[in-house]
Amino acid sequence: MLTLSFNPFSSQGVPILAAPLRKLPLLRELSLARCEIGDEGVASLVENLGKDDFKALETLLITQNVITDVGMNKIVTTIEMGGLPKLQLPQSLHQNPASGAAIQAVQDALHKRSQ
Repeated sequence: MLTLSFNPFSSQGVPILAAPLRKLPLLRELSLARCEIGDEGVASLVENLGKDDFKALETLLITQNVITDVGMNKIVTTIEMGGLPKLQLPQSLHQNPASGAAIQAVQDALHKRSQ
């Protein structure tokens, strides 16, 4: 588990952290709540994942950031492409400016994958 919450990384700081975080083979929980992360930050975390990137990650806590529907859609695409194979996101997406429909799309993609 790694908690980096309450640090104002913003979308510019997350790409610097993303590459080394992706490669932590035993990382099961990553907390980035209240880090001022937006859509670009989410993209740097989840786009173009290698087969071993975030392979053990079960929880990605990204609540209370500035993620919109664009960022949520990037998460959906990543899940649909087979990335983040163990991810579960109960209540960790809320309190972002994303619409309820976009948050539900992430939850639906996770549910669909689990079946």
